[in-house]
Amino acid sequence: MILSLKKRIRNICLLYWTVRHLSLHQVIWRCRRWLRHYLPISFRQSLLGPIHGIKEDFRPLFRGLHDINDCEKLQPNVKQAARRASGYKNKRFTFLNHEHIFNVSVDWATLDVSQLWRYHLHYFDIVQDLLLVSASGRQDSAWHTFKELADSWIDSNPLGNGDGWHPYTISLRLVNWIHALYEWQDRIHSDPDFQSKIMASIADQAGYLFNDLEMDVRGNHLIKNLKTMVFVSVAFRFAKSDQCLKRALTLLKIETAEQILPDGGHFERNPGYHLAVLKDYLDIGLLLQRNGNRQYDWLDGAISRMASWAIKIQTPDGKLPTLKDTTWSTREPSVEEILCVAATYLNEPTLKKSPDSGIYPILLFGINEENLFGESPVLQPVNSIALEDSGFFVLKDGNGQDFIVVDAGKPCPDYLPAHAHADMFSFELYIDGERVFVDSGVYEYTAGKWRDYFRSTRAHNSVEINGKDQSEVWASFRVARRSAPIGTKWQFDKGVQWIQSQHDGYTRLPEKIIHRRSVIVFIEGIWIFVDELFGKGEVSANSYLHLYPDFIYTPRELNQWSVSGTRTPIWITTFNEAKAWVNKGVEKPVIQGWFSKSFNQKVANEVLTLNVTNHVPIRFGYAISKNSPVSIEIRNMTRSELSLFVKGSKNGYSFGINDLGVSINK
Repeated sequence: MILSLKKRIRNICLLYWTVRHLSLHQVIWRCRRWLRHYLPISFRQSLLGPIHGIKEDFRPLFRGLHDINDCEKLQPNVKQAARRASGYKNKRFTFLNHEHIFNVSVDWATLDVSQLWRYHLHYFDIVQDLLLVSASGRQDSAWHTFKELADSWIDSNPLGNGDGWHPYTISLRLVNWIHALYEWQDRIHSDPDFQSKIMASIADQAGYLFNDLEMDVRGNHLIKNLKTMVFVSVAFRFAKSDQCLKRALTLLKIETAEQILPDGGHFERNPGYHLAVLKDYLDIGLLLQRNGNRQYDWLDGAISRMASWAIKIQTPDGKLPTLKDTTWSTREPSVEEILCVAATYLNEPTLKKSPDSGIYPILLFGINEENLFGESPVLQPVNSIALEDSGFFVLKDGNGQDFIVVDAGKPCPDYLPAHAHADMFSFELYIDGERVFVDSGVYEYTAGKWRDYFRSTRAHNSVEINGKDQSEVWASFRVARRSAPIGTKWQFDKGVQWIQSQHDGYTRLPEKIIHRRSVIVFIEGIWIFVDELFGKGEVSANSYLHLYPDFIYTPRELNQWSVSGTRTPIWITTFNEAKAWVNKGVEKPVIQGWFSKSFNQKVANEVLTLNVTNHVPIRFGYAISKNSPVSIEIRNMTRSELSLFVKGSKNGYSFGINDLGVSINK
């Protein structure tokens, strides 16, 4: 009883610290959306009037669909799509790496899967697979599968009820249905009953969405809503199409000004969602361009900045760092595919980073589009860069194969914490092009122990104090009190680069701890991480270092570890810690040592923990080095400054760390 009361009080406190960040605008819209669900359906709809079908002069997004068969290298993609499409016909679906088979008919409200899985079912992203199968000559099978599933959805999802009527699921489904209706126009015209049924459903869905935009959530969800408003207004004939298009573009321009930061990053500061929003902007721009609408400088400018941002943070293996809620999915267009689309849309070949453009650019443009296929990619100079507005700092060697990205920015927009993690000062490190030290990723969105773990500080390469997270992540998508970066400084010289920042996430503790991290990179292949804790009293601090699952730690001499399994020998040298140990695949007493690069897939990985329990100030850390270990000597340590000497295989470095930053003498 007492424990239950304490938990309830704690949740009330967490809720208070979460909602206090919401804007009045959000609160009003949240109340409005909540009240609408208690009104009769007639009051919950925006009456667009009848939608009469696809416009005669409509130009589709997938202009190159029928070129797929002429591209030999894409035939494996077509075969994979055909295998998946065969499953859809037999009510077998795989989303989020989880397969589910329905016995007779699709249960659109099944409780046997997660809500996110049901959302994917309602998205109808299966349409792209069906279109590829149809274009490859099996139109009958693909069409009948789509018609059966669309029929089932309409019959099983009455207006306003269930997951299928969430504005986000409506947004994705309507765009997919537009692709299907354009491709199978002749089939639809030959079936007047189905044509009438699906057009009436589209009118209901569009009307419902237009009156239920996610103005309370905003972020990438609202961008998705507005994209669908654009698609519906451009594709269909109805009385208010021009008015709806104008409203969508007006709102999109307003959101662009806030959501796309000056450095080009999306304001949710999540590489995966950045790419998703960039794709949405490209789809919008292409559709408008092809259907006689004028170009919008604010839209093209945002696309250019976002594409440039993606290039700057792209890892040596061509992916994005798995920071925050970023996952790797083979079902979504890759970074290189999106950049190829951006290069062609903007007529800017320097954005193209790979000679292999993939399937999505061909779907959009066809195989003969100018600037789409080159013998080799146009390579940009490799430079370290501070993405200051986003809070990501990318430090590279001369050829870009030694690559570290440090997250030293706000966890999230103040009013949108959904995809934030307690990961201040975490990083991912590639050495000689090989991914070695990793962020733990994201396993699921369902509230529970695994969602809590993958958002926690101990799941990241950072420092945890007294077993508490830097930011109070809770439930699936909430954050109460959160850390904020303070006084970030950096310097990128030819031989040495460094970044220093501190955060106040632990000032909520009685000890009022400020955590400062300095990351120093020497071009010969040495990475130094110095953590300093200031405040009052005694604390217990754990610093975590997560290995990619293919590799293992091997203890060597005192304060030294080697990493086994990598192409290049890698060493860890620690200093000033009291204890050190390795965990792998642990679930009790707390979860530790798990890595997930994609939903519902996790593997055990090794995590090195360095522990110090002492009175503050506390200073400790480690060096990562290539080929051979380094030695670390503390030359001087006062309350205001730390002086270290690091001896590598080639050079020795003396440097000091204080409030002004890092000063280095070779």
